Amino acid sequence: MNEEKSNGSNYVTFLQALLPISVVILHTNGVFWIFSENGYWASSNFIECLFYFAVPVYFMISGITLIDFRQRYGIKEYFWKRFQKAGLPYLFWSLFGLAYNVYWKTIDVESVNLSYVLNGVLNSSFVKIYWFFPVLFGIYLCMPLFASVDQENRKSTFKYMFVCGMILNIIVPFLTKEIQFGISFTYTIVVVSEYLIYPVGGVLLYYYPPKGRTKVIVMLLGILGFIIHFYGTYALSIDAGKVVSRYKGYTNLPCVLYSFAVFLGLRDVSDKIMNNCTIRKIVSFMASYSLPIYLLHYFFLDTARRLFAFDETTLLYRLCAPIIVIPIVIIATYLIRKIPLVKKTLP
Repeated sequence: MNEEKSNGSNYVTFLQALLPISVVILHTNGVFWIFSENGYWASSNFIECLFYFAVPVYFMISGITLIDFRQRYGIKEYFWKRFQKAGLPYLFWSLFGLAYNVYWKTIDVESVNLSYVLNGVLNSSFVKIYWFFPVLFGIYLCMPLFASVDQENRKSTFKYMFVCGMILNIIVPFLTKEIQFGISFTYTIVVVSEYLIYPVGGVLLYYYPPKGRTKVIVMLLGILGFIIHFYGTYALSIDAGKVVSRYKGYTNLPCVLYSFAVFLGLRDVSDKIMNNCTIRKIVSFMASYSLPIYLLHYFFLDTARRLFAFDETTLLYRLCAPIIVIPIVIIATYLIRKIPLVKKTLP
């Protein structure tokens, strides 16, 4: 999803191209949520865990690209740009989702009134994968506060917030749940509660990246997070005979550790990939369709499911469907961007 680039960073562009593809793979791998002892579920669990970093890393690059917005424009323009880039597209395609569901009779047209529409838009219930946007809007509201920290104090202030947030909001709640101390722990640091740990952590990792032993520790903790997420989910689900989400959740410790490690690791990968001029052009092209891919792929996937009998448990479908749907979305976006007014809904 397009955000303003930070200092023309190739890395940010690389992530903007990669993340929507990862999200599409997660959604074509939706059979993960239908537990089975057949082999497909084990592979779907692996794919789910492997690409789980997509949303957290996007929140990280939102922090990176917006932390210095005050150097470019004032707060009024900041919010106007956020509305143009995310608010308007979310509003338009949510309402399109309402019309889409009415067409397919998954929503009774007689139940649609002003209250129903407002509730559906505010709670992203017309297109459930849009749950991401209300969280993003919350981050947007907080960025002016984060951006108010001057350059001289940013590293120490953000490190303080990040360490406190990781300990009080992420690590301790995970350990008390796992070890069952019998203690009710209610201490949190609200300024980096829930998803806000990601833009703060993203700024730290991007502008002040760990090196040497510290970097190795971050990567090893990321591997540990992935193992806990993957194997823990597999073992508990097999035992229970249903999907057990104990180790899932974007603000759960396994995901947080894994996402920060992926963010750090991909930076090294992108430096090598983006040195190639041809690949850099392809990546930049994909990055320009980041938001449209996220907004539109659901409609194409859902329509295809309704019209055709796919076996979504096959690995072929789960890995190849994104290769088909993403070019279709790009073509559709190209055409929509030719239409006056409507083109503003796919920036």
